[in-house]
Amino acid sequence: MPFLENFQTESELFPVDVKTGAGESGYTAITLLNRGTYACTYRAVKNGRYYLLKSACGDSPAFPGILKREYEIASGLEHPNIASVYAFEAIPGLGPSIVLEYVDGMELTDFLGTRPIRQALSEIPI
Repeated sequence: MPFLENFQTESELFPVDVKTGAGESGYTAITLLNRGTYACTYRAVKNGRYYLLKSACGDSPAFPGILKREYEIASGLEHPNIASVYAFEAIPGLGPSIVLEYVDGMELTDFLGTRPIRQALSEIPI
């Protein structure tokens, strides 16, 4: 990736210890939204605002590193149809986590299950 070529190691970018997840976060009302193959997503509140937290879950010691690499790639993206990526933080109880913009709404598969009219389908931003 061109935007990462100037860095020698990942630790220069993100000093969070991906093994321990040590740190204080200030997030409250942490609610599990989805449990995937290597990561879990949670909705959380901090300073009166919702955030999406994505943390490694499962037994593989490789998962935190995969999550960290995902953050490195996603933090370089900016587009109105992509949730903003804010930080890579150690969250007590969750460990290393990607902090993202929380976008409320329904998943596309659920929306399509409502059999929307053609007009509603044409209004989905691409």
